[in-house]
Amino acid sequence: GPLWMPTHYTNNGHPSASLEYRYLGIGKPPSLVAVPTHFFKVVVVIASDESTGNIGRIEKFACFVMANRPTQSDTGSETNDEKFILQDFLVPWSTLETVCGLEFFSHLVDDDFRKRADEFTLAQVHRRQRQSQSPRTSTLQLLEAGKGTLNNNGGRRQPNKGKELAVLEHLCKGGKCRV
Repeated sequence: GPLWMPTHYTNNGHPSASLEYRYLGIGKPPSLVAVPTHFFKVVVVIASDESTGNIGRIEKFACFVMANRPTQSDTGSETNDEKFILQDFLVPWSTLETVCGLEFFSHLVDDDFRKRADEFTLAQVHRRQRQSQSPRTSTLQLLEAGKGTLNNNGGRRQPNKGKELAVLEHLCKGGKCRV
């Protein structure tokens, strides 16, 4: 889905703690369409109960946010040291929900799931940062910076309160997040 993310405001070349929204528009007024600055994707693997055919629980997951601009591999400027690694775009489940103002898979997700999913994702992000030779500003840092200025759902429902959380695995575990 589309996201419009803020950037740090600069005043005469000096960075500021203030955030502002800047994005392109396509068309001419009154038919002007805002171009998203970023896109998000939530990927899940849901286990089903084969005997009943009912949807079970989320077994594997990953949440990504990517800037709406060409990647190095799109522009042909990629070198062996600068490979496109999907793990560089991982974000925690609850952070993405807060920024989007949406609840993903609300019939399968409760606060316990969100907490565990965030822990798994942050572990993957920190592991990737330790492996990376040249850490760049991550999508996660951008999301966290703008989190307080964006849509916030406030309290969360707990649709599956008391439902057992089975084994949860991040899709990026073992390097499966590759393009």
